[in-house]
Amino acid sequence: MTLKNILPLLILAANCGAAWAQTAANADAANEIADAAATTAEISGKRAFAVTDVVRPQSVSGIALSPNGHEIAFAKSQTTFMTDALRQQAEADGNPTTRLLKSATDLYVMPLEGGEPKQLTHDGASFAPAWSSDGTHIYYTSYASGKAQVHRLNTATGAAEQITDFALGVSAAKVSPNERYVAFVAKVYPEAGADGEANAALLERKTSGPIQAHVADQLLYRHWTEYDDGRFNHIILFDTRTKQYADLTPGAWHSPTFSPGGYDDAFAFFARQPRSLLREQPHGPSGGQHQCRPVDGFG
Repeated sequence: MTLKNILPLLILAANCGAAWAQTAANADAANEIADAAATTAEISGKRAFAVTDVVRPQSVSGIALSPNGHEIAFAKSQTTFMTDALRQQAEADGNPTTRLLKSATDLYVMPLEGGEPKQLTHDGASFAPAWSSDGTHIYYTSYASGKAQVHRLNTATGAAEQITDFALGVSAAKVSPNERYVAFVAKVYPEAGADGEANAALLERKTSGPIQAHVADQLLYRHWTEYDDGRFNHIILFDTRTKQYADLTPGAWHSPTFSPGGYDDAFAFFARQPRSLLREQPHGPSGGQHQCRPVDGFG
């Protein structure tokens, strides 16, 4: 490779490197540098790769087909650089940040055959849409209140309401076919079970107490940088009529995976015992415990 071939690449690397370094100090200036690099470092008539191109692509997830098969709901995510204006707005909202990037995820709906998507949420923190059985509502999870909670949106009026208020937040939420129950996964202390407030109090005492130590006597005690510290993934059931939460999988063991059952008042889920593996197969689990329990009587 000759100097003539290498020189454009060196110029590109220098421009992108300078832009990225400047981003750490001021995102607005970084955007200007990236634009300048794209203009001055033309190679063979093509625009040079700029630091802003890293976050330009948008992603789509959680595609859900409406019951009538005519529409799809989905979540769209967009990442941008944190500008001075965005930092000032975050500080004014009481959420100061030093992050370089800002990500926003909202729900959209569009005809199955194509067309212009219609934005349904504007909080930048909504995902995982799921249609109600009659197609009049869309259930989804949102961090708008600070913790992940299940919300319901009226597809005709656009009005949204929060359904759950579990103190720890919810994960992998599913709504029963008759829409009475919401099942979700939460990492709880076995002694606190489905009591969200009690779990939150125990967690606060652990994280803010004078002694900071991790105690473990079995595997798996840590996942990446997160320690279990006596908490386990349990399936929690919320009854929208009684407003009560119930722990469907009590005890010191993980039960992280479940799916809606075939009945209006039942959930089928798969659970793991400590030190065991759950291997998914087309016709059910192997090496785990398969349970199918009616939810009536819980809570």
